[in-house]
Amino acid sequence: MYVLNAAALSKPGAVHHLGADLQSHGVSVAVITETHLKQKHTDSIVGIDGFTVYRRDRMGRRGGGVAVHVTPALQSKRWARAAAADVANSALEIDWVRVGDRAFIAALNHPPRPTYRTETLFEYVEACVAEITHDFPLADIVIAGDVNQLSDQDVVERTGLTQIVHQPARGANVLDKIYVSSPYIYNTVRVVKSVVKSDHKAVVVFHDSSCVPHKTSNHHVYRRHAPAQHAEFLRQATNVDFTHPCPTASSDPAVNAQAELDHFYVVALQLLNQYYLERVITKTSRDPAYITPRIKATLRRKNKLMRAGRIEEANTLSVRIGQAIQNCCRMKLSRYNGKTDASSMWAAVRRLTGRQQPEIKVDGSIMPMSRRIRITSPRIANR
Repeated sequence: MYVLNAAALSKPGAVHHLGADLQSHGVSVAVITETHLKQKHTDSIVGIDGFTVYRRDRMGRRGGGVAVHVTPALQSKRWARAAAADVANSALEIDWVRVGDRAFIAALNHPPRPTYRTETLFEYVEACVAEITHDFPLADIVIAGDVNQLSDQDVVERTGLTQIVHQPARGANVLDKIYVSSPYIYNTVRVVKSVVKSDHKAVVVFHDSSCVPHKTSNHHVYRRHAPAQHAEFLRQATNVDFTHPCPTASSDPAVNAQAELDHFYVVALQLLNQYYLERVITKTSRDPAYITPRIKATLRRKNKLMRAGRIEEANTLSVRIGQAIQNCCRMKLSRYNGKTDASSMWAAVRRLTGRQQPEIKVDGSIMPMSRRIRITSPRIANR
C-alpha cells in the first residue's frame, strides 16, 4: 500500500508523477489525500493507467479530497454503510473501498480546521468498523491518510485498530498514518521521498513474509486431574504416615527439620505420581496463550469423542473448556489497568487471542511493534 498527501493532483504532471511512483514501488493499492479535485476533473483525466480510481472530493471549499487507486487485478468496489446517509457526514472526507473478499480500505483526510465536529468523525468511523466487523468477521480493516492532529489514543479506543506508522512524513510531524485491524496485514513500513511534488513524503507498507516467525513446537508436562482422582487421593493421604522412619540424631534443629522436610517431600511426590500421572502435550508457537497444556489436552479429547459419535460427552467438555479459557483470560488480564498500563494490556490481549505483534521493519531496522505503540482503551477490560 502507498499513502501520500499529494498537495493537489490537479497540478500539471502530478498524475503522471504519481503513476510512475506507483509503478516503481509495485503497489496494488494507493491512498491519496489532498487531491484538490472537483467535479470538473473527470476520472479519465486524473486516472492512472493500470488502476481503478475511487474519489471523494471536498464540496463547497477549496482543497481537500481523497482518492483510492486499486489495480484491476484485485476486485474492488466502493463500500458504504447500510444506514441512510447522514447530512452531518457529508462533510467528512473519507471513502471506503472493498478490495477482494475480505479487505476494507478507507482513505481519510482530516483537515486542521474541519467544518464538522471531530466527534462526528469518530462516531462515523466507529459505526463503519462495527458494521464491517459484524457483517464480515474475518475482514481486514485499514484506515489510511492524513489525519493531522487526530489523537491515536482516541482512534484506537473507538475502533480497536492499531497505528503502524511512526516515522515523520512532513518535517518532524507524523501526520500520514495507517490504522490496521491486525498487525499481520503489513509488517514493513517505509517513509520515502515521492516523485510527486509535495511537502509530504510517501508511506509505503507491505507484508514481508521473511518477518513472519516460523512455527515452533515445545513439549509441556502436565498432570490430568478429575474429581474422582481428588477423592481417591484424599482417602489415601489420610492413611499415610509422614513421620520419618529413621529420624536424624543431630543436635542441630535445622538438620532435623531439613531431614523431615525431605522425607515429607518424597512421600508426597510418590502420592502425586501415583494418582496424578505426568502426561506430555505438544504446544506450538501459534497456539494462543490461553491454550494451556490441560486445555489443549481436553480439546483433543473432545475432538476424539466427536469423531467417535459421543456428542453429549463432547458437548459437556466444550462447556468445561469454555469456562477454563474464561478463567485463564480473566486471571491474565486482571494484572493490568486499562487506564494506567494500556500498552501492556493490549499486548496481553494480543497474546491471549493469538495475535502477538510481529517485529516490524522501519527504514531498514527491525523493532518490536509493542515498543512503538502507545494506546489506551479502558473498554477492553469488559471484553
